[in-house]
Amino acid sequence: EREASLWGTSEVALAITLATFTTIVVFLPLILMNDEIGFQFYMLRIGLPVIFSLLASLFVAMVLIPLAATKITSRRQVKESVAIARGNKIYQRMLSWAMTHRLEMFLILLLVMASMQFAASKVQTTEGMEGNINDVHFMFEMPDNYTLENAEKLLQVVEDTIRAKADIYGIRTINTRYRSDWGMIRAFLHPPKKRQWYEVVYDNIMKNFGRLPGGVMER
Repeated sequence: EREASLWGTSEVALAITLATFTTIVVFLPLILMNDEIGFQFYMLRIGLPVIFSLLASLFVAMVLIPLAATKITSRRQVKESVAIARGNKIYQRMLSWAMTHRLEMFLILLLVMASMQFAASKVQTTEGMEGNINDVHFMFEMPDNYTLENAEKLLQVVEDTIRAKADIYGIRTINTRYRSDWGMIRAFLHPPKKRQWYEVVYDNIMKNFGRLPGGVMER
């Protein structure tokens, strides 16, 4: 049992380790090699939990599971499932055909990629302004000769200007962050009033007949 556990782990160790570190490598450049402070702030809090989770899962797969396999055993004879055996045979035949028909597989791959592109082009998209986003960001880059006090005064003027029209813009609260060379103002808006679908239909019909502001009456 101990030898079987060690042998099985050694067979898959390289593949599992490389797959884990391949995923980790995707997050590290996003965290360490980005100059945008806001993006780096969020990626740090998204990427680090993923990285530590992957390392923990690698530890469990390489250490704890083989150890448990040597302690938890069953004395009854285990037979391979018929469905698994048939699936393995089908997979082996498909893999053998793919390896001996490389041109056909390349054409099939091109066809699949083209179908994905065609499907993606048919997906309807919208701009960010129409995505029901409930906050607005204002980013500032300060001159090199600015001090922390200069940045504070500048952002305070902008924040006061926004607050003066808070009722018009529907602003709920404002969050400000700054350094001597960078600043950000984030204005949170009041959520829009939810309308039923029949109210939207009614307003559109009335606008088409010129009965509501924004509609044009044509005869």
